[in-house]
Amino acid sequence: MKSKVVNLFFTLVTLIFVAGCFQPFSSEPTPNNIIKADFNSPVQLNIHQMAIMEPQGVKVEFLEITEDSRCPLDVSCIQEGQVTATFDIETSNQEQANHYSISLTQRASQTDLAIEKFDGYSIQLIDVEPKPTTNQTIVASDYLVTLVVSQL
Repeated sequence: MKSKVVNLFFTLVTLIFVAGCFQPFSSEPTPNNIIKADFNSPVQLNIHQMAIMEPQGVKVEFLEITEDSRCPLDVSCIQEGQVTATFDIETSNQEQANHYSISLTQRASQTDLAIEKFDGYSIQLIDVEPKPTTNQTIVASDYLVTLVVSQL
């Protein structure tokens, strides 16, 4: 009986210790992940990095790549494929803040899929790096998007 109590005690202590070692994951941008950008100029963002266009306060956060079916650089493909990136956008005026979730697709033959208009602005996906190769697996943290936000 005594050994069961001791084992239970050590199990509880171990669980409490392990639980205390883990910090909750936050995907919110930190001050180090926020950059200032200009309208009509290319800006590059990593996942969970945010660009702020002042003084209007337009905020664009790169959330994720939801599809990457691009043809690897070291292969000849019949179809080129596409890549789709998702962004969280916030605009504000005196009355309210507006939030948008926008997915942009870069496909060679359909450039209109890479542009979206919202609340008096437009966003265009210019490039997604790295380009795929057959011997490389791209992890989410490797992605870097280039985009341009413009006022209409």
